[in-house]
Amino acid sequence: MADTQYDIVEQEEAVQGDPIFALIERAATDPNFDVAKMEKLLEMQERQQASNAKAAFNRDFVAAKKAIKPLVRNKRNDQTKSNYVDLEAVADAIDPILAEHGFAPTFGTAVSDMEGHYKMVCDLLHEDGHERHYEANIPVDATGIKGSRNKTDTHAFGSSTTYGRRYLKLMIFDIATKDDDGNAASPQPETLGPEEMTILDDLIRKSGVNRADFFKYAKVEGMADIHLKNFEPLKKILEAKLPKEETAQ
Repeated sequence: MADTQYDIVEQEEAVQGDPIFALIERAATDPNFDVAKMEKLLEMQERQQASNAKAAFNRDFVAAKKAIKPLVRNKRNDQTKSNYVDLEAVADAIDPILAEHGFAPTFGTAVSDMEGHYKMVCDLLHEDGHERHYEANIPVDATGIKGSRNKTDTHAFGSSTTYGRRYLKLMIFDIATKDDDGNAASPQPETLGPEEMTILDDLIRKSGVNRADFFKYAKVEGMADIHLKNFEPLKKILEAKLPKEETAQ
């Protein structure tokens, strides 16, 4: 990161060593140089800088992904009788790795096109200037396991967005979660990836199944905790509950 005098000097030297920059520098001192050509050179430089920034983003993303290990589910949901990893544990495990590789995620909300949902958005920023946008529709967490309202609007917003931030962090880096069974050598079950999560989420919405009941049946805290081996069985159960007009499509 450019947070020291030496980093700044290195960046300036890299810019000065850029052949496009050298052309622009020479053109700037030539009073007869064509302004239109200067604009083309500047556009070329911007494209090259954007390409370099994207390449650096991808390189560091791969390195960060390799450094992130499966996370232990450190909390218990007594209602669904399942274990899950909370946002604080996710942050403690991966935020230092993201910072080390030049990443900073920023979170916010947007209007969701799904009724009863918040749209959580995340922009993953990289120190070289490239960024990538992610989003997920998160159901409003205002009811308990029996479907009765148990939260104020403020508490429901806080609970839903906390889950959304955790969900997105796990989804972006495809992070698996596991139970702490005291045997680190044993293989851990793989959890759902973004594509599988989206499919189940869409089926829940179209079938009208209560999300809390679905998670209770699956014995998980949320979508990010479902094992990949259970994807097809759960998908078939939801498809069986689709209205006839949906199954006919």
